[in-house]
Amino acid sequence: MHLGEHIVRFSMGSIPVVGNTVAGAIVGLTPSGAQLCDRMLEQDVAETEVPNDCRELVEYLQAHGFLASQNAVRETSIKSAYLHVTNRCNLDCIGCYSRDSARNRAEDPSLEDLQRAVRLLADLGITQLIISGGEPFMRGDLAEIARTAKECGVAKVVVLTNGMLCSQERLVELQGVVDTISVSFDGASAEDPAFIRGSQLYRRLVSAVRDITDAGIHAHILVTLHAKNIEDVPRYLTLGEMLKATVGFSLLSGRESELGDLYPSEGCLARLAEIMFEHNASNGDGAVAHTEDVGLRACVSCGAGRTGVSVAADGSIYPCHMLQHPEFCLGNAFCDTEGHLRKEIARFVLPTVDEMAGCSSCDKRYLCGGGCRARAYRQYDEIEKKDPYCTFYRNIICAAVEELNDTYH
Repeated sequence: MHLGEHIVRFSMGSIPVVGNTVAGAIVGLTPSGAQLCDRMLEQDVAETEVPNDCRELVEYLQAHGFLASQNAVRETSIKSAYLHVTNRCNLDCIGCYSRDSARNRAEDPSLEDLQRAVRLLADLGITQLIISGGEPFMRGDLAEIARTAKECGVAKVVVLTNGMLCSQERLVELQGVVDTISVSFDGASAEDPAFIRGSQLYRRLVSAVRDITDAGIHAHILVTLHAKNIEDVPRYLTLGEMLKATVGFSLLSGRESELGDLYPSEGCLARLAEIMFEHNASNGDGAVAHTEDVGLRACVSCGAGRTGVSVAADGSIYPCHMLQHPEFCLGNAFCDTEGHLRKEIARFVLPTVDEMAGCSSCDKRYLCGGGCRARAYRQYDEIEKKDPYCTFYRNIICAAVEELNDTYH
C-alpha cells in the first residue's frame, strides 16, 4: 500500500493529520498512525506490516480514496458553474468583476446559445448553476434559462441580482425553477452610507427579499466586505434573521490603487477574521448559501477549473468568474463539444501551495490552498503570487485550529 500523490501530511496545531486534497478529507492520527502514514508516503507497505492499532486507520484510508491506486479523476470534478446571461446592468458598483464602461452596449447572447451552454454544463456534471451578469433580471427570458437547467437535472439554480428589478410578477415566473435568489446589499440600514453603489437602496432591497420569500423562493443576502464595513457583520446577520434569509460575505477585490480607502489593511483583515470566526459567518465567495458544514478541508489550490467553471456572456469558458481573461479561456460553451471542453479543463492546472513563493513555507498552506488565485492575479497580474488577503485566511484558520486543539485535548 502506498499513499497517493494527492495526499499530504501536516499538523493542525499539536494534532498530526493526513489530508486528501481531492476529497478534502482530513484524518487525525495517533503517533503510530503518523509514523505509518509517513512510511506510506515514501514506500509501499504490506498489510502484514500494519500495526494492530492502525488497522482501523488503514481501512478508512482504503475506503476513502487515499491510496495511490485511487487518484481521483480531475475531469469529473466540476460541480458548480457561473453562467453570465448578459453584460448589461442598471448599476455601476465599485469592485464588480464584470464592470466595463461599454457593458450596456454589448449584445446579449441568444436564448438558444444559453440553453446549449446549460445543457453542456449539465453534461459536464454540474449540480449547481449560478446565473449572473450584469444584471440577470434585465433579460425577459430568465425563467426559460432556469427551466432548462432544471430539465437537465441541475439540482440547484441560483440567481445573483442587485435587487432592483425583482418585481412580484417576475418572481412568479421563477417559482419552481429557481431555488435561491441572492440579493447584494451595500448597507445594513437605510441610514448607512453606500460605499460601493453610491446610492443607498436599502428599503427597496428589503422589499425585494420579502417578495422573494413570499414567492416561495429562498432569499440570500450577499454582502461585499471592505475596509469601511467589517464591523457591520453582526448587523447583517441580524438583518438576515429578521428577513428569514441566509447571509453570505465576499471580500471586495481589485487593485489597491483602484479601491482606495475601501482596500483593507493588514490590521483590517486581522480584525475581519476575528469577527467572522466569532460569529461563525460564511467566508467563502458569499454568493451561495452554505447549508452544509464546510469546516476545515485539505487542499493545495483554490477550486478554479477544478470544482467550478464560469461561462461569460459570449460563451467563453473560464476556470472562475473572476478569472475571465483571454489567457485563461478554456473554450466556448456555445460551440465546443463536451469532449473538447473536458480535455481543456483537465489541462488547466493551477500552481500549488508547494510551488508558490510565500506559501510553500507556511504551516497552514494545506488548509487555505493559497487563498484566491484570481485575487492575486487582479492585484499583481501574476497568478503565482500570494493572495493579498492572506492575513485574513491565515488568522481565521489559526482560530479554527486553536479551537480544535482545545476540544481535542
